[in-house]
Amino acid sequence: MSSPIPSLVGDVRIRIFTAVPGYWPGIGTVASQYVAGPIPEAMLCLGACQAAGGDPKTAIGPAAAITIAALGLRILDDLCDQDRRKGITEKIGTFRAFNLASTYQSLAFRLLIGSEIPQKSQHQLLETFVDGYLSIAAGQDRDLSNQVKDLEGYWANAEMKTGTAFATAAEAGAIAAGAGTEIRSALRRFGYHVGLAIQIFNDLDGTWPAEYPGDLERGLVTLPLIYGLTCEHENQALLERYANEGLVSLHAAEIRQILDGIETRKFLVWSALQHRQQGLEALADAGDNEGTRYLTDFFNGFFADLDYLLEENGQEAYSLSAVGQILGRGTEEKPVTPYVETPEYTSESLGMRALLRRAGL
Repeated sequence: MSSPIPSLVGDVRIRIFTAVPGYWPGIGTVASQYVAGPIPEAMLCLGACQAAGGDPKTAIGPAAAITIAALGLRILDDLCDQDRRKGITEKIGTFRAFNLASTYQSLAFRLLIGSEIPQKSQHQLLETFVDGYLSIAAGQDRDLSNQVKDLEGYWANAEMKTGTAFATAAEAGAIAAGAGTEIRSALRRFGYHVGLAIQIFNDLDGTWPAEYPGDLERGLVTLPLIYGLTCEHENQALLERYANEGLVSLHAAEIRQILDGIETRKFLVWSALQHRQQGLEALADAGDNEGTRYLTDFFNGFFADLDYLLEENGQEAYSLSAVGQILGRGTEEKPVTPYVETPEYTSESLGMRALLRRAGL
């Protein structure tokens, strides 16, 4: 039996366009570019509603709100990072882009208020949404003030940002289903770990992109480089000099070679697999039903291109089975073992820095 979620994502798009005021059709035009492809936030919200025992149709409104809020945050994040070429800022200018980001937050609240859920649940939904947005804003402020200088700071900051967005998406679906505290908590934790894995994959893709320039060429210090700055190796001091003196973009190719030399990609894939395991363990607390099975498939789908993520130019790619051996685990569900000695990781979660990097606005 096929899941109803994919068809309901189409209803989420319709709900968004219906909420666009007639006097400002332009905000719908921009949104259409973002929602034309896969919408992981909406899929997570709808799936969580079903996993919590509800009719996923009930979560169409919250899923639409989460989606349009994520678009606003994405525009704001890109404005702050200045790392998206050919984006909306380049098309309409910085000031209009700031205004658009703010507008999408207002549109998200309109969609929440119009949701077909009981008033009590609607209050919980608004509270969860606001708390999530405040956490994301605090994380963005940490980014802008350059407070992220090591692995632990990176995990903690990303947790405050779009990791929270994915947790909020999952919890919103549970609230729409009228779930109790335990199920809400389980699905929220699952959402956190989904965000963790996607964040890791985004940073992998940004450092070893299919098309250049990548993050290093833009001078961005993301997870792969932070790993290289934190671990002990013969080129650690050199990486520190490049990062501290703002020379990352000038030495991008050399830095990438150093990161390959210390097997950074393998470590990051191991980290993503760890969080996949933790996320599925959290999901198990919500029981075994059509919704949780859909969410399991949804999460596993992000691991379908491990060969691409580990591929080295001119060298043979690692197979999924080989990755399992490298990371101390088989491809079956077995407890993981440490890959390498690394700084202790104590944050509960991590989130996406940029949603669907390749979609580009």
